[in-house]
Amino acid sequence: MSKLFIFLLLISLLRFILLILTKTSETFVSAFSSSIISFLATCGYLLPIHENLEYYDEALDEIPFIRWLLPPYIDYQPGDPRIKIATDPDLFSDLFKYVSQYSSFFIFFAIYFIIIRYGKKYNIDYFIRYNVMHSILIMLLQVPLTYFYVELVQFLTLNQFLKSFTQNLASSLIIVNFFVIFYAMYYSITNRYVNLPIITDACELHVGKKE
Repeated sequence: MSKLFIFLLLISLLRFILLILTKTSETFVSAFSSSIISFLATCGYLLPIHENLEYYDEALDEIPFIRWLLPPYIDYQPGDPRIKIATDPDLFSDLFKYVSQYSSFFIFFAIYFIIIRYGKKYNIDYFIRYNVMHSILIMLLQVPLTYFYVELVQFLTLNQFLKSFTQNLASSLIIVNFFVIFYAMYYSITNRYVNLPIITDACELHVGKKE
């Protein structure tokens, strides 16, 4: 995730420099504002990506490009001092673990109410609200896809042909999931409005049409 964040930041910086050099924006402030808005709008898609990385985990190792998003694998050897010794859980560790399990749930509602529901009241740019709402809807779209993925993985103990077919189909679901996200991110980082069937219509019901 940190790699993708830095990558988006570099693209936004490059876009800002190009706006200045090509004089596409009238002023320095407008070029900076446009780059910041597109960057923040694109960061909204990091949430569904994070959910995918948390959920699919080891299955992503089979997909070369997406594997780049994963943290580097560290091979710990027996006796390695970097291995933490487990301690008896206390009240605070249990509470932190419980909260972390539901952090995505709280973040989801916080983003929706602050940016989408009351975003216009707080003068949050329409482009940011438009893309963040798309990211939320993509997250909701992920639910049936991940459910279908779980059902497919259960059949990996069948004969070799069905096992190969099921693995390929499961990987295809992951690729489709990420493709939708990256497609929307491409439009966002280039400061254009993405148009996804059904998703965009549902998005405009929440944030309205651009005035």
